[in-house]
Amino acid sequence: MLMVDAAPRVHLRAIASNATRSPHTTPSKDGPAGLQGCILMQDDRYDGVDLAGSVTAAEADRMQFYEAALHINRLYAARHGYRFTYQGAGKYAPNGFRHMSWMKLQMLRDELECCCQWALFMDSDSFLVMADHEVSIEAWLTKDEIPVVTTLLGNMYPMPGLDSRLRKGAEPVAVISDNVPWTATSYFCAGNMLFTRTQLSFEILDYWFNKTIRLDPSSLKRHPWEQKMLNKFVMHKYSRAFWVVPSSEMNSFDGSSIRHLWSPYGEATRTKLSVQHLKQVLQRQ
Repeated sequence: MLMVDAAPRVHLRAIASNATRSPHTTPSKDGPAGLQGCILMQDDRYDGVDLAGSVTAAEADRMQFYEAALHINRLYAARHGYRFTYQGAGKYAPNGFRHMSWMKLQMLRDELECCCQWALFMDSDSFLVMADHEVSIEAWLTKDEIPVVTTLLGNMYPMPGLDSRLRKGAEPVAVISDNVPWTATSYFCAGNMLFTRTQLSFEILDYWFNKTIRLDPSSLKRHPWEQKMLNKFVMHKYSRAFWVVPSSEMNSFDGSSIRHLWSPYGEATRTKLSVQHLKQVLQRQ
C-alpha cells in the first residue's frame, strides 16, 4: 500500500472551506504544499487525442461523445484553475488481467500521491455542468439543499453541507453517488467520484483494487467490474468515509451538476448531447 506523509490531510470540509475564493484563483495557492484540485478522465480511446490549442464549434461537430466530454471537462478545469489529466490505455493498460474500468483506481491513487489535494474522476461519458461552469467544486460541496440518501440497505449517508452530527465521529474523505437504476447489488456508482489526499483515501483505494478481488475474483473482467466491489465490500467496510450524493446531482442523464450519459442511450444520442453542450460552453467563452 502506498504511504503518504501525514502533513497534507485534506478532508471534504477543508475543501468546502475554500468555496468563497474567486473561481479564477489557482487552487494550488490554497492547497497544502502547492497541491491542486484535479479532474481526471480515462479511456483507451483517448490514445492519440491531443488537447493542445483551442477547439471550434466546427471541430466539435466531428467529435464522438467521449471526445466532447473531454473538452467540456478540460474547459471547466481551466476556468477554475484545476489540474486536468486524461489517460488512454498506455500507462494503466490492464494487460488482459482486468477490465479497463478497474484502472481508474490506480490513476486516482497516482494522481493523489503526486499532485492533487483532491481528485474528481469522471467517466468518459460524463461532463461537468456545475451551473454553466460558474460553480466551483468547492462551492458545490457546500450545497445544503441536497437531501440525505437512504439506501436500500437502510443506511443513511450525509450530503455535502449537512450537519456533521448526522455521523458522529465521521470525517468523510470521498464523494460518490447513488446509482440509476437503484438496485440492492449495485446501489452506489463508481463512474464519477471524488477522493481527497488522505491516508484513509489511500487505504480505501488499496483495499478496493488489491484486496476485494481476492474475496470475489468474478468482477475482474465481468460487468459491473470495480463497481460491484464498491457495493459488495468497500461501502460496507468504509461507509463512514463517504458522502453520497443523489444520482440527480452527479450520475444521471440530466444531472444538475455532473451529467452522466449512460451507455443504454446509445452512441448517437450521447454524441449529440455531448457535442451540443460543448458548443454551448464554447459560445459562453
